[in-house]
Amino acid sequence: MTDPDGLPVMTTPQIQLKTVHELRTLHSDGHPQRFFIPAYQRGYRWSPLQVTQLLDDIREFTQRPNPQPQEFYCLQPLVIKARPQGDWEVVDGQQRLTSLLLIMRHFNERLAERFRQLSTG
Repeated sequence: MTDPDGLPVMTTPQIQLKTVHELRTLHSDGHPQRFFIPAYQRGYRWSPLQVTQLLDDIREFTQRPNPQPQEFYCLQPLVIKARPQGDWEVVDGQQRLTSLLLIMRHFNERLAERFRQLSTG
């Protein structure tokens, strides 16, 4: 978007809370969303300690006394912007997003294996 002089106009950022499921399926057709990590982003650098800390933090939240239905676990912000190709460019939060996707993939594979074992009995 440009002003009458042809200069770029800043748009107001939209801040929205999204569940992990919504991050994975933002398309209205339910297909998984794609994220683009630009070359200027550093490579994945989280150590096992940082992943363990994230998992411990999530576990602590799920085991809190007297949980209320309106409470939810919230990560630090993930900053993304839409790209013309229909995917999202990750501006900030690449380490968290990558870690969450790797954790979910691990658990999905474990659940799939357990289901196969149960169904072959």
